[in-house]
Amino acid sequence: IRTGHRSDTLMKSKALNAFAIAVGRAGPRCRAEIVFLSDETVAPLELKPRALAKRLEDLSGFVSGILEGRFPQKISSRTCPNCPAFFVCGPVPPGRLEKNLQ
Repeated sequence: IRTGHRSDTLMKSKALNAFAIAVGRAGPRCRAEIVFLSDETVAPLELKPRALAKRLEDLSGFVSGILEGRFPQKISSRTCPNCPAFFVCGPVPPGRLEKNLQ
């Protein structure tokens, strides 16, 4: 289920390709669909065997690169995944946090 609109770029994304590979490996009769809430449409998630093999090769290369450290993490001062403090970096000071708008 996606909250956004359907796009060709999204349908060809690495994340959806990885999902299509998993569905393809789950069994010959296994099917998956993506529901786009903004468009109120449903799109089948399917790849032809040749395209599936190409995507599998590409994704295998990406995973190998990640495991070998070729894609370093992009550090950002604006976003930290799963950070409970979000805009308060480092240790949170003791006591209560208050806004100071002066």
